[in-house]
Amino acid sequence: MSRPIYESPGDRDAERAVIESVCSRWKATYIKLPKAYNVDYLISTRKGPRAWIEVKCRGRWYDEMLISLNKVYAGQRHAEMTGLPFIMMYCVGDDIRWIDLTNASLRGESGLKLSVGGRTDRGDSQDVEPVVMIPVEMLMQLR
Repeated sequence: MSRPIYESPGDRDAERAVIESVCSRWKATYIKLPKAYNVDYLISTRKGPRAWIEVKCRGRWYDEMLISLNKVYAGQRHAEMTGLPFIMMYCVGDDIRWIDLTNASLRGESGLKLSVGGRTDRGDSQDVEPVVMIPVEMLMQLR
């Protein structure tokens, strides 16, 4: 049985606005990837594919932003296979920040940590999972 899709059309519109802003600034184009990739986008320039991108839009900034450990794992495997970076984008309103998670590790003093997180208000046990917590101060401002 397949899981429900909680992503709304508004969520998809917000993500698309972020990736379009990123591509405009970085002089790139994007393709929305099929769900099986576990990563939202692949961006390209005239020189070819340049990066794997995951986008998360939130209503406010938290001290730590989270991403599914499975998404980090998938993004890092794509990066390992292709030599392209895996970049996580967070946005709150028009404020877009990013972090390169290509070689991110939960070992040592990286600043990242493993936790358990997700939503409990929908009654979906699969909404709670291992997550990577990223201190907001580690995120770089999109230029």
